[in-house]
Amino acid sequence: MHSAHPTRGSALLTVILLATFLSIMAAALLRYAGTEFRLNQRNQLRFEAKNAAEAQLEYGASELMARLQRNVNFSTGELRGAPLTVQNTRKATLFAQAATDYNNVASADLLFWASQYTESTRRYVDPNDPGNAYDPLRGQNVRSQTLRLLASAAATSSGGLTERQHATQSIEIRDVFLFNYAIFYNIPMEFHPGPNMTINGPVHSNVSSYLSTDATLTFANNLTIAGTLTAGAIAANRPTGRNIRIANGLDVNNDGVPDAFVSINSPTSATIRNANGVGNLSTYVDSQLSARSAANTFAQIASQTWRGNLQDSSMGIIPQDLPGIQTGNVTQAHTLIEPPDVSFTADANIEGQKYSNKAGLYIFQGANSGGAPPTAVAFMTPADSATYKAQATAAARTAWVAANPTKIVQLPNGLVNPNRRLYDFRESSWVSTVDIDVGQMRTAVLAATAGAATNFKTWDTTTSSFANDWNLDAATGGWNGRVYVEVERPTLGFTATSDVGSMGSGTTARTAVRLINGTQVPNRRDADPSNALLADGLTVATNAAAYVCGDYNSPGVQGSDTTTNIGIAKTGEAPAAIAADAINILSRAWWNGTSPVGDSTSNNTSRPAATNTEVVAAFLTGNVATNSGGSSYSGGVENFPRLLENWNGIRFRYRGSMVALFNSTVATGPWSSARYSPPTREWGFSQMFQQGRQPPGTPVLRTFRRVTYADLTSAQFNALLNNTTLGFTSM
Repeated sequence: MHSAHPTRGSALLTVILLATFLSIMAAALLRYAGTEFRLNQRNQLRFEAKNAAEAQLEYGASELMARLQRNVNFSTGELRGAPLTVQNTRKATLFAQAATDYNNVASADLLFWASQYTESTRRYVDPNDPGNAYDPLRGQNVRSQTLRLLASAAATSSGGLTERQHATQSIEIRDVFLFNYAIFYNIPMEFHPGPNMTINGPVHSNVSSYLSTDATLTFANNLTIAGTLTAGAIAANRPTGRNIRIANGLDVNNDGVPDAFVSINSPTSATIRNANGVGNLSTYVDSQLSARSAANTFAQIASQTWRGNLQDSSMGIIPQDLPGIQTGNVTQAHTLIEPPDVSFTADANIEGQKYSNKAGLYIFQGANSGGAPPTAVAFMTPADSATYKAQATAAARTAWVAANPTKIVQLPNGLVNPNRRLYDFRESSWVSTVDIDVGQMRTAVLAATAGAATNFKTWDTTTSSFANDWNLDAATGGWNGRVYVEVERPTLGFTATSDVGSMGSGTTARTAVRLINGTQVPNRRDADPSNALLADGLTVATNAAAYVCGDYNSPGVQGSDTTTNIGIAKTGEAPAAIAADAINILSRAWWNGTSPVGDSTSNNTSRPAATNTEVVAAFLTGNVATNSGGSSYSGGVENFPRLLENWNGIRFRYRGSMVALFNSTVATGPWSSARYSPPTREWGFSQMFQQGRQPPGTPVLRTFRRVTYADLTSAQFNALLNNTTLGFTSM
């Protein structure tokens, strides 16, 4: 009889132990896998919820900015009555949950709030603050309001796991005056000067820009372009040099003067390094740099070289727009200078931006299809002018005035003269000028002597005559420093007898507004400088072309100021602006103190001779664009104010802000047809504007800045939501 082999039992035991161990390991692995799965699932849910909260903030911010870009005005508590619609109309499409959409965020689990707008405050965007290095508004005073958005989102798995995430972001709404810029273009900006040219003050273009020079073109402050920068020209026969210097963004001693200028023409500028810091750049710098130097981009080189003083769209620069005016819509921008639209289809936001609807004195110059010019009629409100204009015939208009004398302002005799004319070679036509005597207007505005015939007059119901002095300081219906001159048909002229020399009678093809005798402009604030409620300065706007004859808003003696300090105002100046389809400058030689004597020689092919002249005002106007083939040049910024005389060796001094907002639709003659010799340009950006003293009715540009994004814990979220100062409202 054989005994059992002892190893058989131990083998069985080993198998049992191994099986048990493997079972335990398998169970542990399964438990670990389950835990890992749940952790991964929670992480996945957390990411989905976080992305959903961020998406709500993104869409909410976009909708908010779109709304505020359409609306000129808004109240601090506006969102309580008119909430954002992101939550109600977009959440279902943002986070669809169809069978094929692997998404665990349900629409009902998306929560969104917006605070009230803060009260408006003024703040200075300090260029010496490193946090503002690439802020396109650095160095400017902005009107700032802030709104805070709050979002919460939950993601729930099919197994019932839920993760909720919270986030917040603040949106700063920033309004800046349009004349905060030395130069602002809403159409292609072209700089191609022959002689040296220096621009002091910020420069911005909403579209692409083209720069070249035969000498040196210098930008002493920041140049921002919401498009591309081309170191070259659209038009043929323009300068090809690229010595374009831009301040390097450093002011170590804080004296307001850039420490250095660096030219974009790198081969002659050893200070521009390659993006990797090794060696110098071998080509010039513009937005197409990477096509010539693959290892370098414009954003890289511009950032390290000019430190925010030169930026294009690749660096985040976007158009700066007027609220109510569509981005890039130059046709809509032209409506800013057009008469009121009283139709039922008028856009209230656009109407609110028009100079015509802001006017406190509205002068209407009717048309007569080549006949004698009708007498201009003045109103205190644009609405009354529109009613008068709607009368079908001249007789009906006369009857309306007789029936509504309380709606009329009687102007001093001679303040408006529509009988003169001049020849404009650029327009290839004689132009009737509605001459506005700015000196007479100043006398009427100051109204130093009660009852004087030189004052503005309103209807006296007791005497049934225009015997009352206009109450200039009335809370409503008083003088607000804004004058609008509507020319009913600017592309038609008159037949009239001029009082200039022996010109006699003549017929013209166009009608324009001309400002004469404007050495010192009306400024109601001068009557009582301590009264901040009185209108400060003068704005004249028209739907026609404008001519400025002689010194304007320049009461002091013309000195020998240099370009760097030409921006400093002289005693007696006021904040002033001119807005028109085109702006032409006629020198002091054209005005002999009592009459525009230059009219009589304006059609001489030899060109009238100019004399030194100074104009101090913001210009808001249009231009005739360079054509697509480049054969007809716009004239560029260097020829932006239009000229008619021989300025060779003569100084044209200008202090203000140049804004090219649209294409001219009335004065459409090309620059190539103009006959003049260029002046010695002494141009400066008005420090008065820079310091916040702006002409009456100056439009604002609105931009937005997203700040203080943060993910929130539940405790932080609850504390923020319950903050009564912020006053969150569910959207």
